[in-house]
Amino acid sequence: MHPARALPHSESLKHIAVPYGSDAAFLRVTLPRIRDGLEQGRQVLVSTCETKLGLLAEALGDDAGRIDLRLATSWYAHPPRTLAACHDYTRHRRTLIIGEPVWTGRSEREVREWIRYESVINAALGG
Repeated sequence: MHPARALPHSESLKHIAVPYGSDAAFLRVTLPRIRDGLEQGRQVLVSTCETKLGLLAEALGDDAGRIDLRLATSWYAHPPRTLAACHDYTRHRRTLIIGEPVWTGRSEREVREWIRYESVINAALGG
């Protein structure tokens, strides 16, 4: 991690997977985290499909304007660029990112690259 990008209070990265099986379950696991993040003064970015972004915006009401909603097809377009974007987005700020990479429709090679991205982000953005 580039030293200029480290958080001044040395808060470390927590990169976790949260499985879910439906849109309702997605909202059950993400909404409390988003609300907690906002309450803690974090900037919040959510990157997923258009349907889930719409569900989140509706469920959050006025708070939807306080978070960044991005389509996963744009945010997760290229692993190195996404990693750089994560660095830039989190620079010197307490941040919550809820990301759902696009897995369907990708070649076997692309899937491997995104798996590598998911692994390297731990080291790249860790303390």
